[in-house]
Amino acid sequence: TACVDLVNNNPNAPIVSQACKTLASVAMWPSNKPLMASKGAIKSLVRAVQSVGPDNERMDDEALGSAFCGLCNCAEGNDANRNLIVELDVMKSVEYICENWTDPYVLASASKLICNLAYSNVYTAMSCLAAHCDEALNASIKKGGGDKNPDIQESAMMAFCNLSNNESNQTHVGASGAIKLAVVTLETS
Repeated sequence: TACVDLVNNNPNAPIVSQACKTLASVAMWPSNKPLMASKGAIKSLVRAVQSVGPDNERMDDEALGSAFCGLCNCAEGNDANRNLIVELDVMKSVEYICENWTDPYVLASASKLICNLAYSNVYTAMSCLAAHCDEALNASIKKGGGDKNPDIQESAMMAFCNLSNNESNQTHVGASGAIKLAVVTLETS
């Protein structure tokens, strides 16, 4: 809970970043994933992502990318955590960040979060699409400079794949321009 307190209350961006990285490391172990929810770590990481804005100096690019990494690790292989992350309403912030940030670490980490949230979970995939995360992924690739940042490309393409986990989602993702963007990405890679 000390790391949760640091993420919630510390005004220093490097300390917030390190606390998020610690939570991300702890969340890698499957047995710790339920604890991440019950001890407030997921809620803390979501609040950190939601707090991003021009007046928040405690969340620099490194801290934001680390918070995304922590959420991504919490979501991996755990549907309860995926559902919780979506229900805590983080998707609007993810969309905003993907459309307004240029830092490659942040954009790749946000894309990986979308990827993990959508993996084999129709509810969370549909929630991502309802929050326009398909458009946010397109923006991430474009803002990341296309083939200049292969981590962003790879993460976004994996996210598109996971978002297409059922027939209605496939139509939605196809209509978003993701197919055209995937073809351009493959041609320039």
